[in-house]
Amino acid sequence: MTYCWPMPSICRITYDGQFYDQIFTPDFFGELAKLMEVSPTRENLVTLRQGHFQAFSAFTTGQFEQTNFQNLKDENTRLDRVAKDADKLLESLDALYEFGRSQTKLKSEIVINPTSYTGPNGRSLVSLLDNDRPDNPFFTIKQLVSDLWVSAQRAKIMKPKPRPNLYVGSESDSNLDAISGLVLDKDWTSIGDEAADHTRWKKLKEAHKLSSDHALVQFVKNFKTVWVALSPHAFTQGHYYDKIGHEPSRTVATMKLCFATYAPEISPQAIVTAIRKVQASG
Repeated sequence: MTYCWPMPSICRITYDGQFYDQIFTPDFFGELAKLMEVSPTRENLVTLRQGHFQAFSAFTTGQFEQTNFQNLKDENTRLDRVAKDADKLLESLDALYEFGRSQTKLKSEIVINPTSYTGPNGRSLVSLLDNDRPDNPFFTIKQLVSDLWVSAQRAKIMKPKPRPNLYVGSESDSNLDAISGLVLDKDWTSIGDEAADHTRWKKLKEAHKLSSDHALVQFVKNFKTVWVALSPHAFTQGHYYDKIGHEPSRTVATMKLCFATYAPEISPQAIVTAIRKVQASG
């Protein structure tokens, strides 16, 4: 299979001290193509290699997510800090409006800042100033900070709060305290339907959890795409029973090859379980 190589280096990131191309050699892709019964043309091998890299990248990202997993309470605390800091910045920018010439001075320094950062799309802080609003040059920036505040609020996964009774007695008598509390303590993720809000919260809370095979499932999910595109065989765990010695399916054998070098501790049964999870999720 080496007649299609050398191919350009696919990634300069190292994994445990080795480049991707050092871990997965041309011989590996030759065996992979053989197991999947992929015709070994250059086009097919390029597609196979790129698809495998995407799956491998998803696997290593999944490993990182598992290593750095934080519980929901701690994540909400961090996001809440971002929301509060954004709110403070918004208040500070608003306060400049009636505080001497501080607003004008800040604008001038942004314009002449010698260390001004320019992003890859050519945008910089000075490009966000509203020169057609001399009395409010930070209008756009404040709107963006406001968006950051709302987004941080929405990113938190919080149990929906019960909606307060907005009326006292009859509907003609408004409960002003309840209305004020609802405005000041708004749940930005609510759609106004308590049952739907509760269902959404339960789903998000469950999705936050990471199973012990999270990284493996991410690999299988991504590798399925290139398998379906190139292999004539069904992507299935087949009938694999370790105790009675049945041979694993072609898919399981391929997965075993994929992890033989980088993560040999992954067992065939773990691969079968991951495939079943991906198949069940559609």
